[in-house]
Amino acid sequence: MKRKLQLLTGIGCLCLCFLSCSQPPYKNPALSPEERANDLVGRLTLEEKAALMQNTSPAIPRLGIKAYDWWNEALHGVGRAGLATVFPQAIGMGASIVYLLITVPSTMISFLTRVRQSAISSQNSTLTILAS
Repeated sequence: MKRKLQLLTGIGCLCLCFLSCSQPPYKNPALSPEERANDLVGRLTLEEKAALMQNTSPAIPRLGIKAYDWWNEALHGVGRAGLATVFPQAIGMGASIVYLLITVPSTMISFLTRVRQSAISSQNSTLTILAS
C-alpha cells in the first residue's frame, strides 16, 4: 500500500512538472507582470500588434487573446455602451464656478458606469472607460 502511494505521489509530481513546463511564460502567474507582458508581446507578429491597437481588437486564438472592443469614454457621460446620458463638455463644466455643476454629473457618471458594468458582466464582458 505504501509503495502504491509513493508511486502515485511521484506520478502526480511528474504531471504537475510537465504541465507547468509546457505552459508559456505569459500564462505563468508566478512570473512578474512585466516578464509575462514582454513574453506575450514578443510572440505577437507586427500585424497582430497593429491590429490590437485598434478600437475593435481582433481575437488571436493561437495566443488565447479574445476579441475586445475597448473604446468608450466617460468624460461627460458613459458613451458608446448603448443608451447614454450626456452632460455638458468638460470645458464648459470646468469654466463654471458652481461646485455642484461638477460633482453631480461626476457622481452620476460613476454610478452609471457601475450599473453598465454590472449589466454586461453577465455577458462575460467588461467596460473600459477612457477619459482624456
